[in-house]
Amino acid sequence: MFTLDFIRDPDDPTFHPIRDVLERSITTQLRKIGFSALVYGALVIVCLGGVVWGLHFALDGVLPIHWSASAPMLEFPVDLLFYNFVLPVVIQSFKPSDGLHDLYNWWFHKCAHYLRLSNFFFPERHLEEEGYHVRKTWWGVLSRSKGDWEHPVIGRDQQAAAERENIDVYFLRDGRYVRAPGSDQVRIPKGNRVFLEVTEDNERVDGKPDPADGLHGRSSNMFTKVYIPPSFRTRIAAFILLIWLFAATTGVGITIIPLVIGRKIIGSYSSTLAPVNDVYAFSSGLCMVGALTYLAYYSSAALESVREHTGAYLRSPRQAAQTSLGLVMHAARLLYIVHVAIIILPSLFALLTELYILIPAHTLFGDGESHVVHVVQDWALGVLYVQMAIKLTFWQPHSWVAAAVNSVFQDGWLRPNASLATRALVLPIMLFTTIAVTLPLSFGFIVRWTIFYSHTGVQPNIYRYAYPITLLTVLSVWMVHLLLRRVAVWRTNIRDEVYLIGERLHNFSEKRARDVGVSRVMTG
Repeated sequence: MFTLDFIRDPDDPTFHPIRDVLERSITTQLRKIGFSALVYGALVIVCLGGVVWGLHFALDGVLPIHWSASAPMLEFPVDLLFYNFVLPVVIQSFKPSDGLHDLYNWWFHKCAHYLRLSNFFFPERHLEEEGYHVRKTWWGVLSRSKGDWEHPVIGRDQQAAAERENIDVYFLRDGRYVRAPGSDQVRIPKGNRVFLEVTEDNERVDGKPDPADGLHGRSSNMFTKVYIPPSFRTRIAAFILLIWLFAATTGVGITIIPLVIGRKIIGSYSSTLAPVNDVYAFSSGLCMVGALTYLAYYSSAALESVREHTGAYLRSPRQAAQTSLGLVMHAARLLYIVHVAIIILPSLFALLTELYILIPAHTLFGDGESHVVHVVQDWALGVLYVQMAIKLTFWQPHSWVAAAVNSVFQDGWLRPNASLATRALVLPIMLFTTIAVTLPLSFGFIVRWTIFYSHTGVQPNIYRYAYPITLLTVLSVWMVHLLLRRVAVWRTNIRDEVYLIGERLHNFSEKRARDVGVSRVMTG
């Protein structure tokens, strides 16, 4: 319900920016633009600038962020493995956006409850927020004694009576009830009050007529009754300050602290003098902080679970042996799938890329230079090729490859079906790779010993060019096959259309002649 009056709700059906520009004067428009610029500028300078300047003076060298690097820090592409395998699983498992939303929701409610603004911000009424506890003894102050807020002291008369009865602690109600706009779309005419003071029974305090509809109407859906504590503006300012402090603290805790920790970790392993790439540093630090937080949060529950399972296993050694064997087999299956996904499949893709693309291209444009196979770089490219193949596979969810992948991981990524993966994916891919490697090699062997038997200088190039030539031949045959199938379909469609049209015309002519004959007999 708390809004800035100069900000118009874009979903408001009564908001017409063109009409406002045409109807209002230039002075009014400039004043609104200047006021908006002043407010937004102050928010950026104070809120964002305060955090940036605080970091600059508190932590030396944390800014600016170094996110670009001219050369890789490590020869082994650990970052590629992390961003392609670890990070998606972590995001899907933990859902940081949902956790951050729940965290801010908790803080909003806590601040509103502490400042006695829950009924104003949220449709929640808490009787303990509609007053304060009056403690008359030091023991009551130290022990934080509380009065009965369900039976509060209201007004000066009851307060005087409570004082005469010498009650140690009682709950004194203060504040007021008002009718406030129920949404941002409610526009209060200039010169009218935003809040109309009412009683707890929603009766006007000023004694004026109280219509059901209209401005501050008793039964209007656009206005609602809320509780307003004393020092309302100060509490709203304190609420905004607390929200900003929490946002700044969580922002620094999620970004700067993992960044500093990651810089220390990577800096201890890096021997170069170049600044650490902060993308890697932030990722490493975030994983370290997240792992420590996860262990600290679930350590007690994990220890309790281990204690319960250990006691049950000690009472039943056979069950313990079966469970241990099951865990070992599950770990072996998971390790096998990880090995296939990270080592075998990328290596096979890299091998085919070298044989069919890189080696022939270097032979053609390399001017006789020897070709060097970079195993790590090719494997890294193979990882990307595997990711691309998976994405292309799921573009057609009804294909057998997509069905096989879904069946393998039907019980989750941590419980794969290893036997099905071997039968449906690993063995067919390895068989295809074997054929793709041996078939051009056999073709090159035949060509070498039949046609180029006496040309020893070109014999090595025969094997290198055999792979792209075989690929072009297979693609040409496949294209011709598709073209012949398309032509057959066209011929069938044309024949069916022509035949059907002729059949319709033939049947129509026979029916027409028969009808004409019948009509002549009847007239005769």
